[in-house]
Amino acid sequence: MTTVTINHATPAAYYAHVPSRGDYYEIATQLATSNFDYFGGGSIAQPTGKNEDERNVYEIIEENGYQVAKTKEDILALDSSSGKVYAQSPVLQDSGAMPYAIDAKEDDLMLADFVEKGIKVLDNEQGFFMMVESGKVDWACHANDAMTAIAEVLAFEDAVQVAIDFANEHPEETLILVTGDHETGGMSIGYTKTGYHTAFELLKAQKMSYVAFDELIKDLKASNPNLTFEDVYPIIKENFGLISSEDEEATHGEKALFVMSDDELKKLKAGFEESMKNKDDRDQTEEAQILYGGYDPLSVSLTHLLNNKAGIGWTSYAHTGAPVAIYARGVGAELFSGFYDNVDVFHKLVEICQVD
Repeated sequence: MTTVTINHATPAAYYAHVPSRGDYYEIATQLATSNFDYFGGGSIAQPTGKNEDERNVYEIIEENGYQVAKTKEDILALDSSSGKVYAQSPVLQDSGAMPYAIDAKEDDLMLADFVEKGIKVLDNEQGFFMMVESGKVDWACHANDAMTAIAEVLAFEDAVQVAIDFANEHPEETLILVTGDHETGGMSIGYTKTGYHTAFELLKAQKMSYVAFDELIKDLKASNPNLTFEDVYPIIKENFGLISSEDEEATHGEKALFVMSDDELKKLKAGFEESMKNKDDRDQTEEAQILYGGYDPLSVSLTHLLNNKAGIGWTSYAHTGAPVAIYARGVGAELFSGFYDNVDVFHKLVEICQVD
């Protein structure tokens, strides 16, 4: 299970063997022949191949005995008698992934729902293994979007709780591991301008992910090619809370915490101007790469400004070498203490499960 596409690198590592993680079509065809009992979460990337000239892989999956459930009703109806299942989120966002938790509607299926359904489909006397990835935590951190990442972690916590509830009913035969394959973005608590202070509550002013905001601005630009910063300022204020010092609310209590300095406003306007250009015409200098990381200049400028005001800093748009934690609960949990290479997780699981 994963919140990103089901043939993305982490889930693919469990069922596919290909030269490159980018071989999405080949990975998906191997999913079809994996004979795994349950897949759930995002859709399939490049289902007809990179050049869109291959047979639709969904047909191949169904030919290999899988029930592909794409509606909420069909997914909720799944149980242990459903056979091999691929439960795909009915609502998709960027690149065919599940929506970010911050953007999800109240009745959307979340990762916790796919875990709960997976347990019902897989539960049997011989037991089962389940890999669950909250992959969009990584995507949000690549984009340096702290609030979106936090919302993803909270949704992941709900999914972990489903596993814990199951483990509480089967305490002598269940092991739960929670870890990460790497850190992303170099996220830190502490920023130069905030000194020893933080104001995490400011993050709550953000109402949507960088992806949803990008789409909103894209639609506005399509309807008004001459879009100005003044046109989008009310939208920025509504969805990120940031305000100009000239705004009539700039001195109103807590609103004052969101006031941008002249320098911050200048940077935001520069991001807007860059965002309004066609992608091929945007600044390709090293400075622009540091400022925007290849993401939309307006949205990444907004998240950086809000994050910094909250006391959060970033060092990268890529993976970092920071160590990641591993949490273990249940049978054999004592084997997972200490510091070790992540490949040792495999060896510890082999020992616990007594497999050759």
